[in-house]
Amino acid sequence: MQVRANQFVCFIVGILFFISAGSAFAQKMEAQLSSELIDYANREVQTSLSANRIDGASDDEVLQLVKDNLLSKMKKDLSDESAVFSRFSSGRQVIYTIWQIEAEVNNGGFHQLFTSTAGRFIEGAETAFKAIQASRFADLVREVNEEYRKGSSGTDWKAFDNKFLSLYDQEDLQKLKIAYIRANKHEFADN
Repeated sequence: MQVRANQFVCFIVGILFFISAGSAFAQKMEAQLSSELIDYANREVQTSLSANRIDGASDDEVLQLVKDNLLSKMKKDLSDESAVFSRFSSGRQVIYTIWQIEAEVNNGGFHQLFTSTAGRFIEGAETAFKAIQASRFADLVREVNEEYRKGSSGTDWKAFDNKFLSLYDQEDLQKLKIAYIRANKHEFADN
């Protein structure tokens, strides 16, 4: 079953914006995204996920399996996102939170994050990044949260955006998320 094609395309557009940054991570992501776009049109979304399926998935597949599975729990318009998120296991909340933060910041920066519904995930972002051992990202989102709470209209959000993007060259979030999912696979299993 294919779900949320429009969300995936929006996510890809955000990533393509990020790719223009030219970092080593961006070049790696460009190749991966091309492959994912082709795969997306032909793959079956895992609405039910097991620990065995996670074990059997390649590193390239495991994040997509989990993302698809998480989104399959929600209505297409995400009108029940908050309610469904609150019922997620802590592991699912960690990955979903990071996914939301990355999607918004990579698409339009922290300013966009704070002005979108995904902004509600920033409060748990530091804990989520720490959970997967992404300490630099955790430190940055803590700093961003502190700045946001000050309410200063003179905040240079672009500087924070640039810091966020540069961290991809220092911490491999893909590998960290995969390792976290594999180490906590029962948090992601439906059965």
